[in-house]
Amino acid sequence: KPDSLPLVAARRVEGDVVGTVSLYQINAQNRRAELGYALRQALWGQGYASEMVGAVLAHAFDALGLHRIEADIDPRNDASARLLERMGFLVKVLELKPRPTALPGEIAGWLETFAGDFVNLLPAAERPDFIAEVQALLAPQLRNAEGRWVADYVRLRFKTIKPDS
Repeated sequence: KPDSLPLVAARRVEGDVVGTVSLYQINAQNRRAELGYALRQALWGQGYASEMVGAVLAHAFDALGLHRIEADIDPRNDASARLLERMGFLVKVLELKPRPTALPGEIAGWLETFAGDFVNLLPAAERPDFIAEVQALLAPQLRNAEGRWVADYVRLRFKTIKPDS
């Protein structure tokens, strides 16, 4: 049996894609899986996520015979947390999750993308020197032994669990 079930959800009448919902890390022996979903932002708050998640949970418990579904949520996503609570999920774990991420190329591009709102406040002629100075200050902490830049992301994650009721 496959260890994942990725699905695309579409509206019946319009036929356009609403989002995706997946069961992954399906473990038939332990009768558990993990849940993930994403919804087009233009459709948030219209009940589509509830319909998608509800249908997949019913399939997981009924057709697949699972007894436990887990979902990680970003704590800043209140709507997702409320959705899972309405579906019967319980928050079981709160954790800091280090996610060191190798950056492609130099950190200057990352700074221009993620700090652009601040950098763009400087006169255009001063921006390259500013980026170079910040890059020099960050190098001891964010450049690894091989010379690659690594962002030291840390996420706060909630693990939610829905037992079979």
